[in-house]
Amino acid sequence: MIRFTPSSLLRPGRWVAALLMAAACTADQGVTGVSGAGPLLYVLNSSGNSVTAYAAAASGDVVPRTAILGGGSSAGLYYPAGVALDTAGRLYVANCCDQVLVFAPGATGNAAPIHAISGARTDLAYPTGIAFDAKGNLYVSNLAAGPRITAYAPGAEGNVAPIDTIAGANTGLARPTGIAFDTAGHLYVANGGTISNPAGEILIYAPGANGNVGPIDSIAGSNTGLYSPSWIAFDAAGNLYVTNWSPTSTSFGITVYAAGAHGNAAPIRTIAGSNTGLTGAAGLTLDGGGNLYVANSGANSVTVYAPGATGNTTPTTTIRGSNTGLAEPGTIARDVGGKLYVVSSILGQITVYAPGASGDATPTRTIVADRRPSFDRDWGIARDALGDLYVTSPDNNTVTEYSAGASGHATPRATIPTVSPTQQTGYPTGITADASGNLYVTNNQYRSEGSCCYPSITIFAPSALGHTDTAAAVDPFRTITGSATGLNAPVAIARDAAGNLYVANRGGTCCGVGNSITVYAAAANGNAAPAATIAGTLTGLNAPSGLALDRQRRIYVANTGGNSITIYAPGTSGNASPLTTIVGASTGLNGPTGIALDADGNLYVANTLGNSITVYAPGASGNAAPFATISGGRTGLNGPVGITF
Repeated sequence: MIRFTPSSLLRPGRWVAALLMAAACTADQGVTGVSGAGPLLYVLNSSGNSVTAYAAAASGDVVPRTAILGGGSSAGLYYPAGVALDTAGRLYVANCCDQVLVFAPGATGNAAPIHAISGARTDLAYPTGIAFDAKGNLYVSNLAAGPRITAYAPGAEGNVAPIDTIAGANTGLARPTGIAFDTAGHLYVANGGTISNPAGEILIYAPGANGNVGPIDSIAGSNTGLYSPSWIAFDAAGNLYVTNWSPTSTSFGITVYAAGAHGNAAPIRTIAGSNTGLTGAAGLTLDGGGNLYVANSGANSVTVYAPGATGNTTPTTTIRGSNTGLAEPGTIARDVGGKLYVVSSILGQITVYAPGASGDATPTRTIVADRRPSFDRDWGIARDALGDLYVTSPDNNTVTEYSAGASGHATPRATIPTVSPTQQTGYPTGITADASGNLYVTNNQYRSEGSCCYPSITIFAPSALGHTDTAAAVDPFRTITGSATGLNAPVAIARDAAGNLYVANRGGTCCGVGNSITVYAAAANGNAAPAATIAGTLTGLNAPSGLALDRQRRIYVANTGGNSITIYAPGTSGNASPLTTIVGASTGLNGPTGIALDADGNLYVANTLGNSITVYAPGASGNAAPFATISGGRTGLNGPVGITF
C-alpha cells in the first residue's frame, strides 16, 4: 500500500509518495480572535513551521496579527527507516528527510544524537537503507531527487560530501531500499517494484562501484519469486535473504538464494504461509548461528526462525505484546552482543531487546530522541467552540492542542497520540470539532492489532486530551474504517449541523474511491458505507484536498490538481456536476488546499504553491477574481495548507 503522508510532497515509493498533496479542514466558525475585535483567520504553514493569524478583512502584504511558532531541534527521530551498527557499537539511523543520525552505544530515552550526517553537500534525499562495508564506509540508499547510493568515509559527520555515489540512468536504480555487502565486497541493492516492473529485482554492483555505472549482475526473473523486494541480509554462509512485499496481506514472504546466485535463479528456500507469523514482513537480520530475525509491521512483532527454516514453518520465538512497545516495526539490526534494535517508524522510536527476548518482552532501552518541531510538515487545522486550536501531524502521528490566544513559542496544552501498541491510526490529516469538543480525524491508515490496513475516521472524546505518552494513548471512542467505507487517502473533513460527516478523498492508497467526497450518517461506525458519494467525470473533482460547508449545507471543495473550487448542492450524490466552479487565470488559485467560509459566506482559500490566501465573494463563479489576497514577504505564509476561523 502506498501511504498518503504530508511528506508526500517529495517522497516516492512505498515508504514515501511522489505527488503534491495537501489537506485542510474547518471547524466551528465565527470564534472571536484573541484581540476581541472579530474572528481571526488561522493558517497552518506546513513549510514554515508556524501558524499565522490574520484579521478576516486582511488583504495584501500584511503582517500577521499573531503567530504560533514551532520550536525544538531538527536532530530528532523523524520517520526513521534503515538502521545499522558500526564496529564500535554506535547506532546509525537513516532519518527523514535528509540526514543520518548517530547515537552513542547504550543511548536510551530522549537521547540526543552524538552527531549527524546532514546538509546540502551530503546529497542525502530520503535516505532509507543503510549498511557498512568491510572498511567501515557507510553506504545509504536514497529514494528521492534521483535514486542513488551515497557512501561516506568512516567517522563522517556534518555537511560532508560522499566519497562515492552510484547514480544515473545506467545504474538501474528505481526504488532502492535495503542494501547489504557480501564477503567479497559486492553491494546488493533491493530495487523495489515499480509500475512498469512490479516484481522488482536485486541489483549487484562491483566493489568500489562509483558514478553512473551499471550493475555487474542481478537476481531477476520469473523463477526468482521476487515481488517488490524491500530488505535484504546475508547469513554467515553467504546465502541472501530477501523480504518480499505485496498489496495482499497473505503474500508476504522471505526468499533465500544460494551464495553467488544471479540471473533468473530460483530461491533455495522460501518462508511463507499462515504458520510463519509473517505479516507485513519488513527488515530482517541474522545471527552467527543462522537464526533469522524478522520485523513484522502488520503484526507488531519480531519473529525468529531456526537455521535452515523453510516453507510454512512456525517461528521458534516471537516478540509481541503490549509491553514490547512495537508499533509497525519496519527495520531491525543486531549487535555483536545479541541485542536487537527495532525501528517503529510510525512512533519515531527504536526499542532494544535483550538477547533471547521472547513473548511480551519489555525493551531494555527505548530511544525516542525528541521529535521534530511543531508544525513542520503538519497538515490539518481546526478550532473548537472555546477557541482552542488543533493541528494534525501525520508524520508524528499526533493531534496537538493549543490554548485560545496562544502566541509565539507556545507550549501545547495537550497532545493526543493517534497510535499505541494496539491501536495504529496512522497519518492523521483532516480534523474538525463539534460543539461538545469531540474531535473527528481522518487518517490515511488504520490498523488495530493483527488486522490489515484501511483509511479511517476516528472520533476522540474531549477526555482524550492530555495524554502525551504514546504507550498510554487513549483509543478513539468510535472509528469508521473498512472495505465498505469508500475512504481513499481521506485528507479533509467537515461536519454539518445534523452531525453528518463529509470527507474529501484525495486518492492514491489501497482502497475506496479516489477523487471523491464521501458522506456518512451522524451515527456511522465501523465498516459503514457512505450515505452518499460524489465521484465521476462530471464532478470536476481533481485531487480534492480541502472541504467546507456553508449554512445551507452547500459543499465547497478545493481541488489541488485542478486549481479550482467546485461547489455542490446539498444532498448531491453520484456523478453529478457542481452547481458552479471557480476556475481560471483571474482567480489567483495556485495549488488550492485549505478552504474556509466566514459568517457572511465569504470564501477563503489557502494556495500552497502560490503562498497566498485568496478571498471570494458569496456566489463567486467562473473566472472570478478574488476581492482580497493575502500574499507577500511580510505575511509569514510558507506552504499554507490548513485554514480555519
